[in-house]
Amino acid sequence: MIGRIKSNNKLFDVTSEEIAKKEGVYSEKDIYGPRLVVVGEGGSILDGLSKEVENMTIGETKKIELAPKDAFGQKDIANIKRYSERELIKKYKIEPRKSLGRRVNIGGKAGYIVNVSGGRVRVDFNHPLAGETVIYEITVNKKLKDDTEKIQQFINMYFGGVATEKFDFNILIDEKKVSINLPYPFSLMQGIGNVKFRISQSIFQFIENVENVEFIEVMEKKMFMPSEEHTNHDHPNHEHST
Repeated sequence: MIGRIKSNNKLFDVTSEEIAKKEGVYSEKDIYGPRLVVVGEGGSILDGLSKEVENMTIGETKKIELAPKDAFGQKDIANIKRYSERELIKKYKIEPRKSLGRRVNIGGKAGYIVNVSGGRVRVDFNHPLAGETVIYEITVNKKLKDDTEKIQQFINMYFGGVATEKFDFNILIDEKKVSINLPYPFSLMQGIGNVKFRISQSIFQFIENVENVEFIEVMEKKMFMPSEEHTNHDHPNHEHST
């Protein structure tokens, strides 16, 4: 998937590591590779794209142009607020002049400081791409039909790009029940309760006849035995003590 702003051809969304490097937007913090799209499910993909993807075939590539109303919305002047520089510093611990052009959080809302002048600060709470016509290029690599594979993809998606493929979740579907092994170190991750809730929610919504989902925390003896392998393995959101 590639997303560009029509007016300046600027790349803002990319799933290909090769293209990201070529365009100079590559980041080691980002996870590249095919993206799971749940057709018709809000939040998985823009509604304007979902309608097009639903009718695409495997291997097909399509360019899709979306007007602002079908993409990130029109820019709303009501979402541009003004604050005193002193208020942001004292109340929200934000240094406006150092944060110009950056994303900030004010009262639980994310916005961008767009102007600082005469002690007044203008913050734009619109989506950064509001008002822009965008062009996506999408290729359908595969359509998932196997329920176990669907569940594995839900796990990948909700763990936020952590390298889940290196671990065995041993997904079992037994009539109306789904069992998922939760290997260390995933069982100790921050926010694991919310992740389990969202995985379960997707299973109930998209896998037929399932009434129960259980997560089994797996602890192995080797985890407690210091070794070179243990000190070098992948740890999402976990650090060793010294």
